[in-house]
Parts: sequence; C-alpha cells; structure tokens
Amino acid sequence: NRVAIEEFGKAKQDWFTDLPGLENGIPSHDTLGDVFAAIETTRFSQCFSNYTDGR
Repeated sequence: NRVAIEEFGKAKQDWFTDLPGLENGIPSHDTLGDVFAAIETTRFSQCFSNYTDGR
C-alpha cells in the first residue's frame, strides 16, 4: 500500500536522496496515490510486461 511505500522510502532516505529527482525528499503517500491514480493501468501492464520480457 502507499503508506508502506512511503515508510520504506523514509527508511532508505539516505540512499534515495542521492538519486536525481528527489531533492525535495521522499514523496508522501498522498503524492504516491496521485501518481498511481494517473497511470493508465492497461498501458502500464503492457510496458511492465515488455520490461520483464526484456523488450
């Protein structure tokens, strides 16, 4: 769930803050929810399948 993702991010914050795009810290669970809600599930499923198949 989104809260668990946020908690994981905070637990690993030192590692994540070295990545580009997280200069403002770990996104809140509300922000993560907004991002997940905006994803087209069919398109994401296809892209993820392509990724795991090595395409």
